[in-house]
Order: sequence, then C-alpha cells, then structure tokens
Amino acid sequence: MVKRSLIVQTTQVDENTSVIYSDHLKKTCSMKKLSFLLLGFLFVSNALFSNGVAIKNAQTSEYFRLLSSDVEVTVYDQIAIIVTTQTFLNNTGEKTKIKYAFPLAEGANGTGLRWKLGNTWYAANISPSPQDTTLPGGGNGNEALQEFLGATPLFFNLEDSIAMDSILTVELTYVQLLPYDFYEVDFQYPNDYTLIQSEMLNYQHIHFLLESQRKITNIELESHTPDYINFNDSTAEFEFDVYETTADLDYRAYYELSPDDLGLFSYSTYITDTAFHCDLYGNGFFTFIVEPDPQAEVIQKVFTLIIDRSGSMSGNKIIQARDAASYIVNNLNEGDYFNIVDFATYVSSLFEDHVAFDASSQAQALNYINGMYADGSTNISGAFSTAIPDFASNDTTLANIIIFFTDGEATTGLIGTDEILAHIQDLITINEVSNLQI
Repeated sequence: MVKRSLIVQTTQVDENTSVIYSDHLKKTCSMKKLSFLLLGFLFVSNALFSNGVAIKNAQTSEYFRLLSSDVEVTVYDQIAIIVTTQTFLNNTGEKTKIKYAFPLAEGANGTGLRWKLGNTWYAANISPSPQDTTLPGGGNGNEALQEFLGATPLFFNLEDSIAMDSILTVELTYVQLLPYDFYEVDFQYPNDYTLIQSEMLNYQHIHFLLESQRKITNIELESHTPDYINFNDSTAEFEFDVYETTADLDYRAYYELSPDDLGLFSYSTYITDTAFHCDLYGNGFFTFIVEPDPQAEVIQKVFTLIIDRSGSMSGNKIIQARDAASYIVNNLNEGDYFNIVDFATYVSSLFEDHVAFDASSQAQALNYINGMYADGSTNISGAFSTAIPDFASNDTTLANIIIFFTDGEATTGLIGTDEILAHIQDLITINEVSNLQI
C-alpha cells in the first residue's frame, strides 16, 4: 500500500487555538478499495500503533529523546480515531534537522499531522502522492529501528532546524477499523519504546472513549491498571497515566458487544476536501457489516462466487478478491454446494455445475482461486449468463446465493446498469430459479 506524503503548509496556528478534525472518518483515495455488488465483505488486520521517532541519523541511532506520550482514542462502533502526541527533546548537542517516523499499521490512514516549535503550531498537508522514505544518515536504518517501524511506516521531514536543548511536539491523527471476532473488539497500541530508548519518560497517558450502536457488555484494559474504567449500554471509557517510568509495555484493551444486537451496521464518511476526487460520484466511503445470529440453525446453501478478474482488478484488488473468496470456501459447511465463476472479457467456471463441498472440492477451489490474475475487459452480463442457469435444477428448499466481487462498470457485453439488471431478472425467470439472493 502506498502511504500518503506529508507536505509542509505555511499555516501557523496560535498556541491557544484549538484545531478540530471534523471529518472523523476521513480517508484518502490511496486506500485499498474493493466494491461488491449488493453484499460486502471487509477483512482487516490487527491494529498496530506506536510512538513516533525523531530521527537525526538512522545509521548511528541518533534520535531526539522522547519525554512524554499522550494517546487520545475515540471509537465509534469499530472506527477508532487516534490522536497521538509526543514531546521530544533535542539532546543531540547541536542544532539539527530531523525526520519524524511513525510505525503506522497497514490499513490505518493518517488524517492530520502538526508540530509545535516554541509557541507556534505548524500544520502538514496529507497528499496521495508517494512519500519520501529515505532516512537521515542513509540506508534503511539499523535493525532495531527497522523492527520498530515495521513494514508500512509514515515519514515526515521537518524543514526547520531545531535548536539544541529545545522541545519539539508532534501530533498525529489517524483512523483504523478495529478487528472484531465473536462480539469482541480488540485495541492495541504498542507503547513499548525500548528498541529506541532506555531512558524513562516524564509522562505517559492514554484516554479511551467508545460510543456504540450495539449494547456494550464489558470493557477491559488488560495491560495496565486503569485510573478508572466504566461503561453503560452505549458508551465506555477508561484512562491511565503514569509518571517517571520507561515505556516498556504495550497498551492492550478490548470491549464486548451484546450477542443479541445483531444485524446490519453501516459506517460512512464524506470527504469535503476537493483535492480528493476518488470517483465520479463523490468523495464518500461506506461499509456495511452484516452479522447473523451464530446460534441460529445452519441451513444448507448453494453458493456461486462470481469473481471479476478484469484488468482494472490488478494489484491489491485481485489480492483482496482472492482472499475473500478463499475465506468463504474455507468456511463452507458439510451439505453445502458451490461453484466459482470468474470473468474478464471471457467467462470461465471451476465446475460445470454446483458440486458438494468436501475436502477434495475445497482443495480444487483454493487452487483455482490462487491461480487468478487480472487482465482483460469486464463482462458482467456474461458472468451472470453462466452463473444463474446453474441454479435451475436445484432443490427449492436450499438457499441459493450468488456473491459477486467487482470493482467497476461493465466494459463489454451488456454495459448499462439497467440493461444488466433486466438481463439478470430475465435469466432468473427463464430458468425458473427460486429463492435466489445476490
């Protein structure tokens, strides 16, 4: 994933002026996006965050000393907005420039960065262009720094030299969809700074605030003993601070949601900044999360996965599609039937008809999925012409399901949206397919 560049603006903010980030869920066009017709799946990795590093020379391990760390976390359902503020001391013995580096997790997205020298705040502009990943001193830094920063760090060059023994404050804001599994949502902030610094920090603080559409049943700060922790049905909160100690322990927390509050939950945002033109329809992003009752009776199903492998799916999109399809195949049940239809200019299918799910068909499907690559035009109508007739002879008591993975509009075959929808309805009628869900 390409990280965003941070470009210096000339804007200065008075010390007493508050900066409010009104677009809480702002994301940039460089985010990985994969659209699904009528039904969406979203897969996320664990959230990994940490304190940043003010680097003078990466090869010789010359960094500004970290004096304090303050973490403010606001969570809306599963969307975490983290504002992390670090205070550094230039203890290098000379006036110098530095590069700020932050171990941003893949999937997290920076929405704002500012820094303070003296009594003046300066703001950075996040750009979708590739960032400068070179480090002061050359190379990729020593092994400890590389391990600390991880695979997808965020970098920012401070243009001004910082006087010896002066204080630098950096504030970074970013968003992250927190991982969820069986009513539990996990939050982790690796606060362990020992790879960079052995000296004590003057102050460490984290404040966590949750607002949830679903009923909250529990919240815990596992890693530390909180100063306070409380929750009710819709909000939860904890806080922890400590003075004069090393930063050697990650923050780890989780909260639990009621298993009775299941259904469809939506998360959305709108980007008002006209610099980001992500598509023809506007600058908004949305996600729907569908969660059935896991205690409900498991019904037998007939699945067809339709996977777009046209040229526009190249890169991360085809990887996401393969991962999502593999996940579904790995979670089918005994008694299910399935097939895979994939398309670009031409349409192919794994089996001639739906087959029973077993170890053999599962292995064939996973191999077939892993062999997909992106190339060619987008023949959506042809894909449904192949997929829907396969349901004609099915047992009407089974649930017939098509899951369709695509990233864009048709470019061959039937192209218009209304034409495609009418074609799908005609196929359902002609083949007398009942109980079909797309």
